[in-house]
Amino acid sequence: MTSGIQSKGVDLDNIFAAYVSGTHPPATGINVNGVDIATRYQPLPGTSAPTTGISANGADLNTLFSTTASGGPLPIDGQTLTGIVTVTSGTKASSIAFAISGGNTYQVTGATNSGTQLLASGAIPVGAATVQYTFGAYTVPGGTTDAGGSTTNGAASKTAVSSNPGASYVTSAWSSSVGTKERKYPFTIDFFNASGANISHTVIDLAAIVEPAV
Repeated sequence: MTSGIQSKGVDLDNIFAAYVSGTHPPATGINVNGVDIATRYQPLPGTSAPTTGISANGADLNTLFSTTASGGPLPIDGQTLTGIVTVTSGTKASSIAFAISGGNTYQVTGATNSGTQLLASGAIPVGAATVQYTFGAYTVPGGTTDAGGSTTNGAASKTAVSSNPGASYVTSAWSSSVGTKERKYPFTIDFFNASGANISHTVIDLAAIVEPAV
């Protein structure tokens, strides 16, 4: 369903991109189905449209909204990614990591008994200049006990993607006699363009498990 609001004979839905991410502008006073268009379209920065001739708060709509969507969350948004190590003898630790590679690709790697494996990868958002990672408060899933260990964060503040920053969680080392050990962290990845605007917001869970051999 289109907006029903036209600029020079073209519906606004065919001019501006649908909202994906970023900070909504102030309410415009222009509504579609009772909802202000401030939340309907993708805010700038992005690609500006020609002047629409429609004003909100004294400014043309082309100064508020973009014709292209910027970023959006990574495809792994909402997923749990886990490194799992099985202890057969001695003690072992597990780990999970997120990193930028080559300045243009993200990778999630998890520990295995033979080293690490690639759990997910893909392109970072177009126009991303910096990235910031945030670890939330960890939880210990039911049926397991705390795996201990610590996190490292190479982008605790905005950091150039070209520097390939990474972040990781590594458990303590455990023997097979202590049962299954786990810890799960909510992990936020925010990408920003060269102007400092947030163009992509992703939240995943990073988990690591140490379990006894059956």
